[in-house]
Amino acid sequence: MKTLDEHNRAFVAFLFVLGVVALFLNLGLEPLHFEEPRRAIVSLEMELTGNWWVPKINGEYYYNKPPLYNWLLILLFKIFGYEEWVTRMPSVLSLIAIGIVNFYFFRHRIGEKAALFGSVFWITSGDLLFYFSFQGEIDLFYTLIVFLQVLVIFYFTDKDKLWQMFLLSYLLCGIGFLTKGLPSLAFQALTILGLMAYRRRFSALFHPAHFAGISLLALTIGGFFLKYSQYNDPLPYIVRLISESTSRTAVGDQSFWSSIQHLFEFPLMLLTISSPWIILVIWCRKQLKPDRLKMNRWVAYCLIFLVVNLPVYWLSAGTRERYLYMFLPFLFNILAFTLPEKAIQTKTLHYTLASITSLLALIALSIPFIERLGSIESRYLIMIGLLLSFGGLSYLLFSAKNQPILVFVAVLLILRIGFDLLVLPPRSEKRRQENYEAYAEQINQTTNGAPVALTIPIDTVYYSIPFTKDSLAYRDAKWPPYQLSYYLSRLNRAILDNQASNHEWVLRDVEVEANEDLTQILKVDIPSKGKYFILEQR
Repeated sequence: MKTLDEHNRAFVAFLFVLGVVALFLNLGLEPLHFEEPRRAIVSLEMELTGNWWVPKINGEYYYNKPPLYNWLLILLFKIFGYEEWVTRMPSVLSLIAIGIVNFYFFRHRIGEKAALFGSVFWITSGDLLFYFSFQGEIDLFYTLIVFLQVLVIFYFTDKDKLWQMFLLSYLLCGIGFLTKGLPSLAFQALTILGLMAYRRRFSALFHPAHFAGISLLALTIGGFFLKYSQYNDPLPYIVRLISESTSRTAVGDQSFWSSIQHLFEFPLMLLTISSPWIILVIWCRKQLKPDRLKMNRWVAYCLIFLVVNLPVYWLSAGTRERYLYMFLPFLFNILAFTLPEKAIQTKTLHYTLASITSLLALIALSIPFIERLGSIESRYLIMIGLLLSFGGLSYLLFSAKNQPILVFVAVLLILRIGFDLLVLPPRSEKRRQENYEAYAEQINQTTNGAPVALTIPIDTVYYSIPFTKDSLAYRDAKWPPYQLSYYLSRLNRAILDNQASNHEWVLRDVEVEANEDLTQILKVDIPSKGKYFILEQR
């Protein structure tokens, strides 16, 4: 089945609708956490000041990331408002966009079935479906930029259109740089070198189009820093971006033993983020041979991208799972292409997936008896819905008359819906006990919506300037949690400004015992951070 029949096309349409429901359901239920409020507060402050060129947090310069992702958030905030789900929307849309683009790009190149499988493997890989797709973070959007950058290199190199390849790929490289910094440069250089080596076209590296592409990249990055220089010295920004990227790599400040440990942990990391679909290697292992992969040049291109870029992360002890997401679509396309049709239709695969689905149905029966879910009033209804869904899908799998891969995709998407309805609500209640939003509301009521200044300790840290013995000093502020800054600024439309000296109200860092009786107007108690703040009127 290299192409899809009408029955399977209808089922794919159903899966698309089911996927949209699964990915957006309860997306804004949890308060912002982890890195989410940092992305949100930088964007909100850029909007409040009207200066989209200089990222700041609480009025202090923020150097860790370029601003393009913040520009996207600002646009979404202006269209949809400042709710939590809006902060997470780029991750969901990027996940879906990669799946759609992957299918339409590869369907005539590796076969419609393989392209579809590669896309659904991507969207329903465990780490993405049950974790990162509902995180308001930068990595999935950045993955989309890199994915498009690599596809442009593939497409125009294959057609020997060097001007289009170099100009468009270097433009996307510049966009990627303005999203996350240096990694885009490595993806560009290594992918082009690998592909030209495979095609034995090193002469293309000296083509005028290549120098034009490099010039376009320089104009994109240089133009940003030139504009930035009108407001602040760009050197600290550049040094920090380089330090942020290289500190996690083989040339960074990782210890020898952590680097050795990472060499063994990396394959497990890759297996984890590609689960559960990586298990299909059992059925297609005989097809994973160089001669077989070379039969289709587009599969060979995917393999080249993996071979030339993955070692950088394998040798980098600071690598995290989310840094590897851009490899998954290409890995899954190879897996889907090499998966034999006979293996898909074997009763072994049907029964394996059916057994897993039946087990999920049995687990659903325990929902009413799980104490943590006692606060969910609709838990019995959810149990019935999951039981019927998993039961029906188990029957389809056991009957061995349907496409087992697509049926199991439906199983995973329904499992995600169950996760949205059963796991997110109690977890949200637990996170709301931290009271950041409540503290912001209390501060805003006390000040009657007036701007608030911030007084906190400032340390000095130093970052080495690459290839020199010099270093730069940076202000290291002991911030309150970013959630507090974001929720307060969202309420009073003013920056919780560490630079302000003329505001009537000030939020001040204090050192007190947890049980000490304070007489100030408001005590902001954040014991998880070991911090206490008092709100005072000057």
